[in-house]
Amino acid sequence: ALRQEFAEEMRAALDLQDVLDLTRLRVKEHKFQIGVQILGAAIDADRSGAGYADLAEAALVSLLPAVWDAFADAERHGVIDGGAMVILAMGKMGSREMTGESDLDLIFVYDYPDHDSVSDGPRPLMAQQYFSRLCQRLINAMTVPTAEGKLYEVDMRLRPSGNAGPVATRFDGFGDYQRDQAWTWEHMALTRARVIAGDAALSDGVRATMAEVLGRPRDRKLIAQDVVAMRQRLVKQAGRGSTNLWDLKMVRGGLLDIEFIAQFLQLAQAAKVPEVLHPNTCKALSNLARADFLSRRNADDLIAASGLYRDLMALFRVAVVGEFDPAAAPRGTVNAVLRIAETASMAQLEQRLAETQARVFAAFRNIVEVAAEVD
Repeated sequence: ALRQEFAEEMRAALDLQDVLDLTRLRVKEHKFQIGVQILGAAIDADRSGAGYADLAEAALVSLLPAVWDAFADAERHGVIDGGAMVILAMGKMGSREMTGESDLDLIFVYDYPDHDSVSDGPRPLMAQQYFSRLCQRLINAMTVPTAEGKLYEVDMRLRPSGNAGPVATRFDGFGDYQRDQAWTWEHMALTRARVIAGDAALSDGVRATMAEVLGRPRDRKLIAQDVVAMRQRLVKQAGRGSTNLWDLKMVRGGLLDIEFIAQFLQLAQAAKVPEVLHPNTCKALSNLARADFLSRRNADDLIAASGLYRDLMALFRVAVVGEFDPAAAPRGTVNAVLRIAETASMAQLEQRLAETQARVFAAFRNIVEVAAEVD
C-alpha cells in the first residue's frame, strides 16, 4: 500500500526536485503517524519498527527509478545494456527494527554483462564509474536537505571494505569479498541483510550468495572468540554507558548482547540447519529454539527483553531529546514510559530493567563466552 501511495504521488512530480520534496513530505507524515501511535501505546516496537522499515523501503523504491531516469536523461549518461543494480538493507532496516531516528545502513550491488561495457548516452561512462556515480546520486537524493528537510541519513560503513571501499560493488566482487576477505563482524552484519529494491535476477543472485556465505561450516570456538572480542571493544568505547541501565543498547545485558547471541548462533549453526537464518533478531531466536540450538527458556527471556528495550527506545526516539534521565524527565514522558512498560512506578521499572539485563548478560556468558573457552 505504501509503495502504491508513493507511486501515485510521484505521478504529479514535474522533475526530480518535485520527487525529492514529495517523498520527504510523505515520509514525514507517516513518521508522525507512527510516532503518535507509539506515544499512545497503540503499537509495540515490532509493529513500529516494521512500519518505519516499510516506509524507508517504499521511499527508496520510489526514488531509485526517478534518480536513475534523471541520471540517464538529464545528465545524458544513458543506460548500460544488460546493467542491473540492487539495494541491500542492513542493520535495523534489514531486520525491520527501525526507530524514527534510524539511519539507513545500505549496500549497493550492481552487475553488467561485458568487461568493457559502456553507457549509451551522449556522455558515456564505463560501467564501474557509471554505477558508482548513480549510487552516489541516490545517496545524495536521500540526504540532501530540500524545502521539506532531509529524508534520511545514510550509513555505508557495512559495504565491502567499509569506508575504504567503493560506494557500489560489482556482484562477483561482493561474493568474493564475503567469501574470502570479510571479518566475522561483517558476517554477523550479513545475518541482518535484506534485498529491498532492484533487478529481480540480480536480487536472486545476491540472496543465493548470502545464503552460501552464511551457511558455510565454521569453527564455533573461533566465531565465539571473535564475538567476545568485538563486544569487549564496544564496552571500552561505551565507557560509563556500559553500566547505565537506561543505555538500553550498549549496557551489558542490553540489546546489543541479544543481537550478538542471535548472530553468533546463526553463524555457528546455519551450516547444519539453514532455516535458523532470519534478518529479524527475535525471529532468528525463535528459529534457533525450534532447531534446539537455544533453550526455549533462554529464547523467551531474550525475546521478551528485546521487546521491552525496543518499546522503550521507540518512545525515547519520539519523545526525548538526548539520553533519557528519569530524574529530569517531564511527568508526561515518565507516564508514557510506565504505560508502555506496563509498570506502576519508575522504581519498579528500574528493578525490572536491572533483573532483565542480568538475565541477558548471564545468557551471553553461558552461550557465547563459554563457547569461546571450550576446547
